[in-house]
Amino acid sequence: MGGINATGRTSGHQAFRRTVIDALPHAEQQKLLLGLAALMNLGSYQAEGWHDAHGNPVSATDLAERCRGQILDHTLVRRIEDPRFNEEGLPANRRANLELESQLTFRIRRRQLPEQVPPTWQVREVDRHLLEVTVPPGELEVLLPESRPAQVRAAGQLPSGFDPSVMYRSVHHPRGLSMTVFAASDCLASSGLEWETLRNRLDPDEIAVYAGNSIGQLDDQGWGGLLKSFVSGNRATSKQMPLGYGQMPADFLNAYV
Repeated sequence: MGGINATGRTSGHQAFRRTVIDALPHAEQQKLLLGLAALMNLGSYQAEGWHDAHGNPVSATDLAERCRGQILDHTLVRRIEDPRFNEEGLPANRRANLELESQLTFRIRRRQLPEQVPPTWQVREVDRHLLEVTVPPGELEVLLPESRPAQVRAAGQLPSGFDPSVMYRSVHHPRGLSMTVFAASDCLASSGLEWETLRNRLDPDEIAVYAGNSIGQLDDQGWGGLLKSFVSGNRATSKQMPLGYGQMPADFLNAYV
């Protein structure tokens, strides 16, 4: 088995051991903490032994004790660590109607001007890149940027410091896809079978996986970025549609992995 969740890797029962860490013997706790420290980029093991996040040599016992609090606080279900879900607030817009007592004149880059300009606006070209817009007195409908507090502030998140997309050549992959690629690699690595042996005995067309989720990939690299492109003013890309499909993690493994 392989994969990653809020408690760590499923392979080697790391995730289960994190859940019951207080019931584990001291030696098992230290082994678990070292594994999670490496996963969360709090330390690394090299040929000569363990090193901390700054590359300084450290004993296994010291590293485990030093990182214990950080690991326990930043795994499992916990307060959402993205600042937008806390004090900063989620970015939003509020619709408002402004009453202009006199005409409003502003300058704007040509590519930022709406395609459908209101008929009452007067547009004058300043140069090939810049336009001057005059809005007559009266009512002007606008969207004012604001932030709103999140209604949910705690959730299961990947262990802090772990980013599956840096483990391979990821190019704008949604988080769900990156997690799936990591899960497949983790599963093969922990199977006890040599990769070359598998390649020599099995045809790729004889193996397939299936997976899916209820709402697809809704981060900026998938449908999230595509669906909000009009209201956010950001450019939509041709990759966002296929990468947003709920079955895309399985499709990607079947096609490329």
